[in-house]
Amino acid sequence: MKKLIALSIAAACSSQAFAETPETGFGGEVGLGMSYFSSDGNFNTANENQLKSSDEKLGAEAEINPELIGELNYTFGQEANHQVFIGTNNEEVIQGDLTLELGYRTEFADESSLEVSYLTSIVNEETWKDPYVLNAKREITEISESGFALEYANIAGSPFAVDALYYTSDVEDEQSGQTEVPGDINTLKRSGSGFEIGVAYEVGLTFDSVLVPRLTYGNYSADGKAFSNTSFGGELTYMKMVDNHGFGVQAYYNSISFDDANIAFDDVKRSDSEYGIAALYEYEEFMGWEDVKFLGLAGYDTLTSNIKFYEETEYQIGAALTYSF
Repeated sequence: MKKLIALSIAAACSSQAFAETPETGFGGEVGLGMSYFSSDGNFNTANENQLKSSDEKLGAEAEINPELIGELNYTFGQEANHQVFIGTNNEEVIQGDLTLELGYRTEFADESSLEVSYLTSIVNEETWKDPYVLNAKREITEISESGFALEYANIAGSPFAVDALYYTSDVEDEQSGQTEVPGDINTLKRSGSGFEIGVAYEVGLTFDSVLVPRLTYGNYSADGKAFSNTSFGGELTYMKMVDNHGFGVQAYYNSISFDDANIAFDDVKRSDSEYGIAALYEYEEFMGWEDVKFLGLAGYDTLTSNIKFYEETEYQIGAALTYSF
């Protein structure tokens, strides 16, 4: 499920990663935010209540977290159209409470742009060693992920864009099914590797607003066949700038089909639907301070499944201040 703290609406509207008047040398952005996050589901490690039945769904637990935002980049080239960068990625392209991204960007004469990067979680997300334990305290472990991302925007000067991600996921101390599940519990292993491909088209509604539909296809090959899956999805994003204010709304839907029967739930083959909506706000030159930006977000995500144990609902509200240099 997605957790977002900040999306630069101005950058998304312009489809540019470089400054409007590019200059060679160092630049970047630093910022700090806070987010309130609530999750209602059986995989929320903040909820330490014991499961009494596999049909039970634990109540919501909330947490408040700091959000670090930062990027240091170096622009070079005769036309200042090459850039290397290192920073945080706050869009949860991969799972992680804090993700580091290292990459390269370039712009071409036809106004298209290419970005390639490596991402790794440096503060890992938590999960349960064995999610299916009943009437006893469940133990926490971590999920570590890393991957390679590519984005090619404004292809040949057109409104089309493609993006791709390859990633690996490792549940560090996997014990799924060891306590309660009879049979071959190896089918419940969650570690693996996967990829996602997206195609987007930017529709310019007015000079200061865009509508961006995006289609996605993903595949995840897990060590356990019951967790290998294929996904199809779509997103629709609307963004508008009004003077120094940016507004955005994004909605998405994913359909996820799993490859094999789940022995923890009467050999049912799992099928999920995931959808959500987020509203974003951006205020440039906040309080009249040059190069300071305020960012705000409110989001809702839900996952429904034919196996109720995996269902989950999440809410998030976040705000941040950033400084560009």
